[in-house]
Amino acid sequence: MIPQQIPVKNHWGNNSTTVFDFDFYIENEEQISVTHTDLEGNITNPVLGVDYSVNQVGNTNGSNITFPIEGSTYSVLGWDTSTDQKELLTISLDIPIEQPAEYSMSGDLSKKNLEYSFDYLTRICQIIYRMLKNTMKIPEGSSISNLILPQPKANNVFKWKDDGTGIENYDIIGSENSFKSEVNTSLATISSEVQSAIVSFESEIDTKIDNFESEIDTKIAQQDTDISDITTSVNSSLTIAQSALDTATTANTNSAQALLNAGTALTNSQSAMTSATSALENASIAVDTANDAASDADSALTIANAADEKVDEFGESIDTVIEAADKVNELESAVEEAKTAATTASTAATNATDAANAAIAALANITEYTAQEVETLWGGI
Repeated sequence: MIPQQIPVKNHWGNNSTTVFDFDFYIENEEQISVTHTDLEGNITNPVLGVDYSVNQVGNTNGSNITFPIEGSTYSVLGWDTSTDQKELLTISLDIPIEQPAEYSMSGDLSKKNLEYSFDYLTRICQIIYRMLKNTMKIPEGSSISNLILPQPKANNVFKWKDDGTGIENYDIIGSENSFKSEVNTSLATISSEVQSAIVSFESEIDTKIDNFESEIDTKIAQQDTDISDITTSVNSSLTIAQSALDTATTANTNSAQALLNAGTALTNSQSAMTSATSALENASIAVDTANDAASDADSALTIANAADEKVDEFGESIDTVIEAADKVNELESAVEEAKTAATTASTAATNATDAANAAIAALANITEYTAQEVETLWGGI
């Protein structure tokens, strides 16, 4: 019994496997065909006993082979992991197309021989069926029959005839081939159109580039003008700022000098106030002295008057009169000295007042206080 199957088995390389199975029945090692397809698509046939060995025969469920064996020029069935391309090993049934069983014309019919013959013919049918599946076929119901391929001809391909009744050779390389001429004409036309389109496109591109460059130049020129205006404005602003800074520096210097002068005036006014205070004290003493002198003068005049009266009344001696006169002279001198001291004190007080007023005015000029406020503050000090 032969199961329904296609007696062929494909194995793809993985860079390691060396034993490959098949699932169909063979009677001997020569009933299989092995083909090898490398990564470039080249197909070769490894040789039994040189490149591979069959490990078992006569098994209904099939067996396996070892490939490659020691001494073979083949390598382990490969796999290029970078491209995922793999080598292929194909094992297929390959038996002679024959009927090897003999039947006697007069003897008994052997069931075993009959079973063997049917099995053998079935295996042949499976091989033919596999081959038919791998051929080009005309669809069922087609009106074409007896389709025969023409003899191969160099540099030709097969093509359907114009009436669709068969296949013929067709030259696509020869210079006399009309199709090639048409293709060349079409290619020339297309090339001309493409070249014209390229020229037109280049012209448009050049125009756009020129316009773009012109716009860029205009914008750059405008930017240069704007930058120049901004630079001029900035330089002008810097000049104004520098002038303002110089003015502020001068004002600061003048303010410092005015403050220094005010300090000097303040010191002078303080000295003047001290002098005025001392002068006032001296004037007060002088006034007191003058008052005392005036009192003494009054007393002396009283005495002098009394003496005079005494002289008149009692006729005192001339020495008493002279003594009284000397006393009066001394008192008159004291009164003059007191007057002089009072005048000096008044002058000193006037000078002290002027110095204080000058200090107040100086402070008012360098501060936010009014002269009245400074005078109030000064009074507080």
